[in-house]
Amino acid sequence: MLMRSCHLKLAAIFLFTGYISDYSKPMEGRSGWLKRCVPRHGFNQDNVDATRRIIRNSFSGKHETILDKVLHDARYDYLGRVDYVKLTENLRSELAAHGSYL
Repeated sequence: MLMRSCHLKLAAIFLFTGYISDYSKPMEGRSGWLKRCVPRHGFNQDNVDATRRIIRNSFSGKHETILDKVLHDARYDYLGRVDYVKLTENLRSELAAHGSYL
């Protein structure tokens, strides 16, 4: 169980890092960050793969484990907050700046 919680923590850290290197394809960017950073801290390829799977499942809505559900819920932590309107306006502005807003 300890390693699984470690995968969840790594997934939370790397959840949005893909937007740093490639805003239009964040999953590819995120995978690059995982491959470069995680092994330097003693994690192996299995850890990278498990972390990538948790992140991918949180975005796809495919929940194979409780960890997928936890990370998926964490992505929507802003729902119900008092600053919800401001946060969603910031997100809309960001998406519009990158040509992604519908």
